[in-house]
Amino acid sequence: MNIKTGTDLELKNLLRNELQTLNKYVDMFDEMTASEKEGLREWMANGRSVNCNGNYLYGENGCLLDFIEAYRMAEDMVANPDEYR
Repeated sequence: MNIKTGTDLELKNLLRNELQTLNKYVDMFDEMTASEKEGLREWMANGRSVNCNGNYLYGENGCLLDFIEAYRMAEDMVANPDEYR
């Protein structure tokens, strides 16, 4: 990811931190599918954090699921709708 030189310094630092988080996150998920990786990159390219999800899905513990957990849950909900009724 290239950060343009005209971008505000604070924003540059934020984007660098998010990119580092993305790289660590991808390393954590050795078994991520190509689709998951692409979705994650698009998610972050739009300025979003890996620590949240667009569907506002929460885990059983009441905490917001991170992007990949929510992505996998959404795919499972589509594949197995009867399990989520």
